[in-house]
Amino acid sequence: MANISDAFGTLKFKRDFYDNNKELITNWACEFTRGENPFIDDYGFNTMKLENIGDMEVTFTFTGTGRWNMVDTLDFFEMYNDYAKELVRKLYQEKQEIELEFVDYECGMALLYWSQGFLMIEKNLKNELFVSYQETDCFDYEYNDNNILSQGYEDGYFLGVQEDEFHLSTMLDDIYEKHKDELKCDKEEFKGKAYYCIEFADEFQGAIIERNLYNNDFIDRVFDFYKSAQGSY
Repeated sequence: MANISDAFGTLKFKRDFYDNNKELITNWACEFTRGENPFIDDYGFNTMKLENIGDMEVTFTFTGTGRWNMVDTLDFFEMYNDYAKELVRKLYQEKQEIELEFVDYECGMALLYWSQGFLMIEKNLKNELFVSYQETDCFDYEYNDNNILSQGYEDGYFLGVQEDEFHLSTMLDDIYEKHKDELKCDKEEFKGKAYYCIEFADEFQGAIIERNLYNNDFIDRVFDFYKSAQGSY
């Protein structure tokens, strides 16, 4: 079974192409708005919203799911819904392309990725149309809780944000009470080391995803990181 990534971003048509094919594009986008996505186990776009009609281009915002990742899934664009094949044909006829920019996240592969590029329509040796995503720019975010939370994925807490620190303190109190017999330290010592770990450990970098607080390895990580950090001085 493939891992499933979560993507969100923007998709842009040239304004003249949109004006020439408004009904088709509207019908294509509305399929996702209604939550109808028959493409392979619901990979592809999940939602599509018209965001802005500008003088030169028309922008949609989207969310989607990738089969392993969104970049590879875009190559199956024409399978996304019943209007996609006609849209592909129109794009080819009018020598148009679709511009995309999006962020993609898949925790099982430690993927947090930004991509920008174009959906190109070409013909193969059998004279059949096919879609190819041509990436023009990209980068990998450092995979840590701060970046994941900053991109809007997951629920969690940032150090330095008053409301977040209040909730985080309460949750650390709860964790301590559940494990105090095995911790062999008082609450303030445990919380101090936990804050230190959340602030400086590579996987957290000043923020923590809520579910990671209750990971079975969190307490061990707190003490191991604090010990190794003290030993480096």
